[in-house]
Amino acid sequence: MNNLEDISPILITGAHRTGSTWIGRMLSLSPEVRYLSEPFNNEDDHPNYGFKMPSSFHYVAEHNETIYKERLTKLLRHEGNANNEPDSWKVKGLLDLIKYPRRTLRSRNRTLIPLMKDPHSFFSAPWLARELDVQVVITIRHPAAFVQSLIAQNWPYDFENLRRQTELMETFSESTRKQIIEFKPEKDPVVESGSLFWKIIYERVRDYQKSYPCWCYIKQEELAQTPVEGFKKLYESLSLNWTDEVAMKIAAHSDEKEDSSLARDAKNTTEGWKTKLSPEQISCVKETTADIWPAYYTEDDWN
Repeated sequence: MNNLEDISPILITGAHRTGSTWIGRMLSLSPEVRYLSEPFNNEDDHPNYGFKMPSSFHYVAEHNETIYKERLTKLLRHEGNANNEPDSWKVKGLLDLIKYPRRTLRSRNRTLIPLMKDPHSFFSAPWLARELDVQVVITIRHPAAFVQSLIAQNWPYDFENLRRQTELMETFSESTRKQIIEFKPEKDPVVESGSLFWKIIYERVRDYQKSYPCWCYIKQEELAQTPVEGFKKLYESLSLNWTDEVAMKIAAHSDEKEDSSLARDAKNTTEGWKTKLSPEQISCVKETTADIWPAYYTEDDWN
């Protein structure tokens, strides 16, 4: 059994729509962890968390840590009622208490490893790792696949969330700051804002890889192609026990024929954008992200 002081929480982060939910849920198949969903997401109400961030992708660091450190410490150290497990895991009555006793115990067990799935905490990851001893997993997805996923949700990004964070803006290069300040969509808001947002996030990931080489960096495409092997490596990297039961569940959730919201059709996940985006949209994504995508993908990955 873990001692509370020995637990290192796990953070799954990166840009939204890059597989963090899937990865978080698959890691949560381990009986050793407790799932926390997006406490940094200011668009969702989390009454059990006891706080709400003022903006999307809010930046926590030395300048404002006194506001958040105690709250986040309590959340990650199981102090108070911070349970926010997936809806499918919530105990809904006596029958669930009988059928799923482990889920009930899991929500109350202070010795489990907190697993925080939260793209919105991305810019705060270094602070979380340093101050709260968080193990960081960064998700990466092809920029065109990312943008196509945003189109499916009709999710343009509002850069005012970044502009109003003075301390965060100061961490960007001069050219990136200029792009954020001057951004105005011309024809296709979702494609144009999504492309720039991917560039901003994965420019920072490139910096993270240099400064924090011990973090885990996961490309969604590679994980979707060989999920059992990929998750086995990730479990081992995070010191989670890998079992035959976990392997079977991950294989089932990764089967496109499986009746599950978490099932992943690997081909559609990695290549669906090729038929769903127009040549003009693909060109926009590729050109906007041209300075960054070669750090993660090759020219063949665009064909």
